[in-house]
Amino acid sequence: MIALLGSVLVFSPSNAAVSGSISGTVTGPDGPIDADVELYVLDEGMWLFSDFASADAGSYTFPDVAAGTYRIRFDHEDLANEFFDNSPTLNSADDIDVDEGEAVTGIDAQLAVAGRIGGIVKRPGGTPLPDVDVVIYQLVGSTFEQVETDGDDAERTNADGEYTVKGLQPGTYRVEFHDTDGEYASEFNGNSSTLADAPNITVVSGRKASAGATLARGGTMTGTLRSPSGQPLQGMYVTAYRIVGSQVEPYGLTDGNGENASTNAAGQYKIGGLPTGTFRLRFDDFDDQHYGTEYFDDRSTLETADDIVVTAGQVVSGLDAELVSDPAPPGPGISGTVVAGNGSPLEGIEVTATGDGSCDCVTVTAADGTYFLPVEAGEYLVYFSDPSGEYLQETFDNNSEGSGLYDSVTVEDDVRAGVDARLSRNPAARITGTVTLPGGAPARGVNVRLYIDEGTFFDSVKNTQTRSNGTYVFGGLDPGTYRLGFFPDDDETYAREFYSNARTVGSARNIVVGEGRTVAGKDAQLAKNGSVSGTVTTPDGKPVSNVFVVAANAPNVDGDDFYELHDQTNRDGKFVITTPPGTYRLAINNVEDDYDLYIASKWTGEFYDDSSTLAGSDDFSVKAGRKSPGLNIVLGYFEPPTNITATSVTSTSVTLGWMKTDGVFMYKVRYSPTTPGPAKTVTVGDVDGTEVTGLSPGVEYEFKVAAYLPEHADHVQNAPYLDDRLSRYSPTVEATTSP
Repeated sequence: MIALLGSVLVFSPSNAAVSGSISGTVTGPDGPIDADVELYVLDEGMWLFSDFASADAGSYTFPDVAAGTYRIRFDHEDLANEFFDNSPTLNSADDIDVDEGEAVTGIDAQLAVAGRIGGIVKRPGGTPLPDVDVVIYQLVGSTFEQVETDGDDAERTNADGEYTVKGLQPGTYRVEFHDTDGEYASEFNGNSSTLADAPNITVVSGRKASAGATLARGGTMTGTLRSPSGQPLQGMYVTAYRIVGSQVEPYGLTDGNGENASTNAAGQYKIGGLPTGTFRLRFDDFDDQHYGTEYFDDRSTLETADDIVVTAGQVVSGLDAELVSDPAPPGPGISGTVVAGNGSPLEGIEVTATGDGSCDCVTVTAADGTYFLPVEAGEYLVYFSDPSGEYLQETFDNNSEGSGLYDSVTVEDDVRAGVDARLSRNPAARITGTVTLPGGAPARGVNVRLYIDEGTFFDSVKNTQTRSNGTYVFGGLDPGTYRLGFFPDDDETYAREFYSNARTVGSARNIVVGEGRTVAGKDAQLAKNGSVSGTVTTPDGKPVSNVFVVAANAPNVDGDDFYELHDQTNRDGKFVITTPPGTYRLAINNVEDDYDLYIASKWTGEFYDDSSTLAGSDDFSVKAGRKSPGLNIVLGYFEPPTNITATSVTSTSVTLGWMKTDGVFMYKVRYSPTTPGPAKTVTVGDVDGTEVTGLSPGVEYEFKVAAYLPEHADHVQNAPYLDDRLSRYSPTVEATTSP
């Protein structure tokens, strides 16, 4: 799998090494072609995406490349994608070494006509199964390696259960089908349970190979994780391992990441879509709550873990665990317990150490009030503060904020224990409540945001998180009018909302707080998100990639929701937007002025369904936990300039003119001899013509012009992505240079 972990930016300050470059050509079966070129850099043993370039008329260059080792991918919509030098995967690609200031040339590619794999994925009854990930593996040497398809790790079936993977090199392949909802068991083509057992699929240029599947209902493992005191543990990670022969392997997509789940606020987890087989489970604390790793059932290693027999279509429940707290790490540090005035443990209190040694200087208390700060030996001051404001800040030892009293903590070569605190409650006003999940279980770790009435708007003034039992508190409040927002940490599953059951802060209910009063019972029960999906195409049925589709609350668009609810179409024109339940309208691409969106200017924008205004667009409903597929959109083309003329012809130049297009900030002229010869381009600004020079005498040329539309209203120009905003070319005009 290719993990795009982030862009690597290469700078060249005056005192730094001189940058180099990488350049080459890209051709297809009929000569030079336009293509996308991606650069990857080797960084600490990992391949990271570094830069992007367009091969314009077959040529590309990456300037300002730092010394290092690189690999390159060539991508074309209608041809077989490949890595340099003629390799199908990043792992098998050739290295490109760049020395300081070196210009590396000849990194060329000749792309072949692509093959395809497609088919239909069904349920056991024969009905289509949408949203199934389709993962492609190609035989490279003696090993099947996962193939990156159109910049993604997996394709996905549409509402009719259909999929097509394009851009494949001729070769031998196998296919994996993985239900993202975990209801159906993953399998490989040929109804195989493992990659090793799947039959080969032969892909040839220009042809489509078939690979479908009927997925059986999978087995499921469920359980609950708790602390020794019985508190449910949210945010714990659960990994399934499958016994295959004599091996114990992480189960899931064959990238080895395993079929992982995390516990919800009630400490519950579910791993579904499992085939019949024998499994083992591992539990990890990935939320820094000071709990150790263990295996089911109460084992310390994978080798000694208990076997769990799973049957497809059946549920194995009660796979529970009580995780014990991690002992304090060896070496110097500070530990203690924070409690309230009545002695009850306080969760989520920030503990900060400042002093003359280096340290991880901030941590928060666990559900039992304990904490540990690893520090070097030295003298420290330790502060205790409550982000919610319910308790007053103090410093060790029992010194109130502003008292000017500070007791230092001396750390030598071991853990300085007993750095405890008993915090006093803030006497100012409070707002309290409880957040629960749809079934009533407490929702731990929900971000709760407090807004105050500033007269013309509500301003966010405080943030806190719900505790293990789902409760939250905002303390230390001045009298005033407030509103609340609830933002689940798992925002893919649960919908954000505002008090009480409002979609936006603008429509939320007021909470009036008096001097020193406690306003209790401001609760929320989270709803599950739904989703809307569809495909964006051109009038002739081609998919439109890289356009934004935005779901806006109907009938009005609220600014808080606008950028939250959108997706960008993939190369097949598909989009999926996760939304809270409600009524929405869709905005696509370049729409009204209020929508400052990315503009892919080959196509015009609109509102669903085929409306030029939000007011005239159609409503659609999203229900909690339900999918709404099939919202398909057809966009029109952004038109090129018109009235192209060729005048003032000399032996080496032709002057072109055209009628300018509104909103355009740049034009591209493409020209070539009418007899076979290389095409060239020239880019000019917001003008109504240009002189094309450097032509050969006595040669007939053809010229055509396309228009660029800016990405944003401020005309941001990002050169590697300009062609995403290029219109179609105009009809050609011909002119013959003088002898």
